[in-house]
Amino acid sequence: MKLVHGNGKVLEKECSVCRGKGTTRQNQDITIKIPAGIDDGATIRLRDRGEVSCWW
Repeated sequence: MKLVHGNGKVLEKECSVCRGKGTTRQNQDITIKIPAGIDDGATIRLRDRGEVSCWW
């Protein structure tokens, strides 16, 4: 028995793909344009990419 994000619901059977986490990891090749004149070590934000935030 496993609680679902503390909302009082209980999983009867976990998903075999995500194991009840609700997310999966995927590798994906992407192409981005680096702006001219960007400083070394600068951070570029990629919308809708990266780690998952809390959604509950």
